[in-house]
Amino acid sequence: MADNEDLRLVLLGKTGSGKSTTGNTILGREAFKVDFSPDSVTKQCEKHEITGEGRKISVVDTPGIFNTSLTDEELRAEIGKSVLLSSPGPHVFLLVIRLGVRFTEEERNTVKWIQDNFGEDALQKFTMVIFTGEPRGQLPDFHSDFFELQKFIANCSDKYYIFDRSTHFQLNTDSEVRIVLLGKTGSGKSSTGNTILGREEFQVDSSPQSITKKSKRVCSIQRERTVLVIDTPGHFDTHDDEMTAELERALDLAFPGPDVFLLVFRLDGKFTIEEKKTVEWIEKTFGEEIRKYIIVLFTHGNILKDKNDKQAVEEYLQKSSGMKMLIDSVAGYHVFENEGNDDKTQVTELLEKIDELKERNGCKMYTKSMYEKEKSAGMGRVTRAAGAAIVGGGVAAATLLVGTRLAEIKPDVAVAGGGVLVGGAVAALWYLQK
Repeated sequence: MADNEDLRLVLLGKTGSGKSTTGNTILGREAFKVDFSPDSVTKQCEKHEITGEGRKISVVDTPGIFNTSLTDEELRAEIGKSVLLSSPGPHVFLLVIRLGVRFTEEERNTVKWIQDNFGEDALQKFTMVIFTGEPRGQLPDFHSDFFELQKFIANCSDKYYIFDRSTHFQLNTDSEVRIVLLGKTGSGKSSTGNTILGREEFQVDSSPQSITKKSKRVCSIQRERTVLVIDTPGHFDTHDDEMTAELERALDLAFPGPDVFLLVFRLDGKFTIEEKKTVEWIEKTFGEEIRKYIIVLFTHGNILKDKNDKQAVEEYLQKSSGMKMLIDSVAGYHVFENEGNDDKTQVTELLEKIDELKERNGCKMYTKSMYEKEKSAGMGRVTRAAGAAIVGGGVAAATLLVGTRLAEIKPDVAVAGGGVLVGGAVAALWYLQK
């Protein structure tokens, strides 16, 4: 849709969710009546418009879904009028949900109501969730309703926006940036997160042990955009199964998915076997697709005379063939100086690089479904490898016994070899018949 095209919006939601207030926020004036009554104030569909900069935005408010003052048929007929008021049809249904209150069965059933009355396409292609009642840019962290909210948003193709009455309306979720920090202990992940956020949120210590034990998420608003940063435990300081669980949690915290993984290294360190194994483990866990979403971020940029001198950085990287190969295989790199540096341009430039990455990836984030797909594929590869090993064991045992006269083999060795042959053959037959 071009920026100067008209925009037609329909507000949906249960009574008390903040539909009418949301409509007023979008319009920039008190057009819809607002009351704190437990009964729906909006009894009929109502339309108001605003025109500015050559663009007309029309907003249609509707009675609350599950409104007890209307029968199901009356409610269906009244909300159906919203489509006529948005002729030739609404561009988007804004499904308004109030945060900070219990996420009940009624909220869950709202999705089903839209699906039943407007169809699956309306839900998947034309519905965006608008959250009210929380500070802008902040979904509530891990309380009892968090995963229910995730499932709820997923029904609307992961499209959502958060604002309160003071928010200047923007229908642009691409302005949100979701960042996951990865790297070994001591690389400077937490300091990098603090630099991006512009404040001390993640604990930093010079201890050789990882300070970050659990994945943690923090939001900030920078230049009218939400920046969400998730710090993770250091690799090699956590068992693989625990690390996998924490990275899965990081994906949940970055819901609907991170736009970028910042793989953090010290610029003054060597690219050792540990660094190489970290990269291999990440690719094994997330799949080759992950490389499109990785920006290598170097900390301790102060070792260079000018960390913004691209040629100086390139010359430095040339000293390590392993690091150079890594840089060439991912989406790019950036250099930070986290300590005693008030230079905000390094964060601005990083966000610009992330925007370029998002554009190259078609604004598609790395989703949990992509991870689950890779996880299933990995299990399949392990199963096939195990089957091949079993078949190979049977063949090897057969070769051993067929190629040797049994009379020349000691009795105990013959029995053991025969056991390998029979066991290998039976296992191979079981695998091949699957």
